[in-house]
Amino acid sequence: MGTQNLTLVLPPVSWCSPAEYTLFVNAYDVSKDKSGKLLADVEPSFVHEVIPHEKYSETSLVHDIALLRLNESVPVGSKSLPQPVCVPMDPVNDEVASVGHALRCFGWGYNAEGMLDLLQKLPLCYLRLTLYFALFWSTGVLSTTKLWVTLQRISLEDCLERFSNMPSRQPNIADVSERNICTVTISGHDAYAGYSGGPLMYHKGGRWFLIGVISYGVGAISNKFPVVSTNVQQYTDWILSKINLDK
Repeated sequence: MGTQNLTLVLPPVSWCSPAEYTLFVNAYDVSKDKSGKLLADVEPSFVHEVIPHEKYSETSLVHDIALLRLNESVPVGSKSLPQPVCVPMDPVNDEVASVGHALRCFGWGYNAEGMLDLLQKLPLCYLRLTLYFALFWSTGVLSTTKLWVTLQRISLEDCLERFSNMPSRQPNIADVSERNICTVTISGHDAYAGYSGGPLMYHKGGRWFLIGVISYGVGAISNKFPVVSTNVQQYTDWILSKINLDK
């Protein structure tokens, strides 16, 4: 976002050194050969500096945002090159990105929900038959091509209420705040495991706007409970404070 050699990302549970990251900007297919070598459809970019938020917490996942500064600039702009995404600078939500509206997420997550998660949704009378077929049923695989999913934004109040109804594995819902955006599936497909760090965006006037970065869901899938994202609009001052165009 913003500059050509600075990319907005979401930190994993713990950060490695910059040398351990390789980025494939504008990639679509990330297949591997038999030896495990990545056969991406774009040239790799290498990370010069990792800039995590100073108050990031691995426990509560608050301030779950970071920047990666690349070694070299990435050309952008033309149709054959990566297109920059806009970051709304106004803290007030655009109408098309407000509660109740649809947002889009892209990523290489699981393309189906896991069997254990599915079993939790079935009536007890179906469990015995389903368990019989469980050994032969795929639990979903990580996609090697870019996927997208449409999600609906819900209010923080609705988000907290849904989490409060969890029978177990309840996250620290007290930490869900204005720093976050909560979404739910509206098409039966959700941001399955593997989407963490993916962009939460909306389209307006021929441009894509980034308002969130996927932080976490519940278990391998999140069809029943909300997906929680970092609200990028709450961190624009922090982002600007870290950008130095002379570097």
